[in-house]
Amino acid sequence: MSSTITDAAALTAAVARFVDTWKDVDLPHQVAPLLDCFEVNALADLLRAAGSPETAAAWERVHAESDDECGWHGTEHGDGDARPVDREEAMQRACEGCGAEPGEPCNPHMGCA
Repeated sequence: MSSTITDAAALTAAVARFVDTWKDVDLPHQVAPLLDCFEVNALADLLRAAGSPETAAAWERVHAESDDECGWHGTEHGDGDARPVDREEAMQRACEGCGAEPGEPCNPHMGCA
């Protein structure tokens, strides 16, 4: 038997269980500061796609509040509408932010090390 979920009902149930688990109000405060921007954005994208935009926003907000080094959180801010930014573009911005050339060692949190 394959461990891959192929049944649509099983997938739907698994996603619902995932969202129920990750929407715990304390979890973002415990975990989001430990994740990098790309990880939080991937989680937020999944939560939004699963119909939980408030939970996604909470994860992004808590991560952004706890992240002094990054300064970029995978979205274009300013108009209240979060839009994903291309990862390569973000890595270039990160490298520019820490002063390293793309591919040179820098702060691993910035995503370009």
